[in-house]
Amino acid sequence: MSQQLPNLAELSHSEKDHLIQRFFDELTALRIEVNQLKEENKELRGKLAENSPNSSQPPSSDGYQKPQPKSLRKPSGKKTGGQQGHSGSRLEMVAQPDHVVPHTVDECDRCGRSLESVEATDVRCRQESYFKFSCDHSLCNTHHLRELTCLAEQDQQDWAEKLIKLLLEAKGLVEGTLENCLAKESAELASIYLRYDAILAEGFSQDRPPPIQTGKKKRGRPKQSKSKNMLDRLRDFKTEVLAFMTHPLIPFDNNQGERDVRHPVQIKTGSDFGAIP
Repeated sequence: MSQQLPNLAELSHSEKDHLIQRFFDELTALRIEVNQLKEENKELRGKLAENSPNSSQPPSSDGYQKPQPKSLRKPSGKKTGGQQGHSGSRLEMVAQPDHVVPHTVDECDRCGRSLESVEATDVRCRQESYFKFSCDHSLCNTHHLRELTCLAEQDQQDWAEKLIKLLLEAKGLVEGTLENCLAKESAELASIYLRYDAILAEGFSQDRPPPIQTGKKKRGRPKQSKSKNMLDRLRDFKTEVLAFMTHPLIPFDNNQGERDVRHPVQIKTGSDFGAIP
C-alpha cells in the first residue's frame, strides 16, 4: 500500500532530514534485493541452459530437445579423405621381414625424462579425493573446454573464449612434434605459460562477486560465481592442466580411458541389434 507524501512545507528541517534518510535506507534495501533477484534469475537461467556439450551432464540428460552438434575443431577447408595427389601407397606387412632393426629409446629427446623411470599419471576430471593417490596427476582438458564454453556462451566471459583457443593451440603444438611434447626450456612452452597467466589475470579482473546476502548469515565460505570457481581451479592446478605439454605419455584428456572402461550399449538399427562402444 503506497504512502502519501507529507506536506513538506509543514515539516521542519530535522523532519525533512529524517524523511530523506528513511527514503535513502529503503532505496538501498530495494537495490540489494533487486541485485539478489537478478543473481538468482541468472543462476536459474544458467542451469536451464546447461546441456551435454557445455557441461559435465551426460547426453541422456538432454531429453528430446537435444542441442545441435558443435565441435571445437575449426574447419581446415580441405575435403575429407585422401587429398588430391596422394598416391595411396603403403608398406605392406610381411610374415618374415628381410631385416629387423630394434630402436630403443632411453629418454625423451625434448624433456630429457628417462622412460624407464616413468611412473603412472592419473588423468581425470578434478575431484579432491583422487589427489590422495601417491602418483602424478593431470586434469582432463575436455572437461575444461566444456565448462569454458558454458562461461563464454551463457555468461559472456571473454577470457573463457581466449583460454579455449589457447588450450587448443597448445594441443596442436604438442601434436605437431615428433616427441609429442615440448622441451621445458622451449620458447613455445614459455609463451603458452605467460599467455595462460595473462588470461587468468584478465578473468579475475572481470569477475563480479555475487551480491551480499542479507538476513541470517549462513555458515561456511561465502558463495562465489562459477567463473571465480573455475579461475581458482585453473590457477591452483596450472601444472596439472598443462602437464600434457611436457610429458610425451600424458594425453590432453582422459577420453580414451573413459572409452576403455565404458560398457557396450545395445542399440537397435533397422531390424537388428548392434553394439557400440
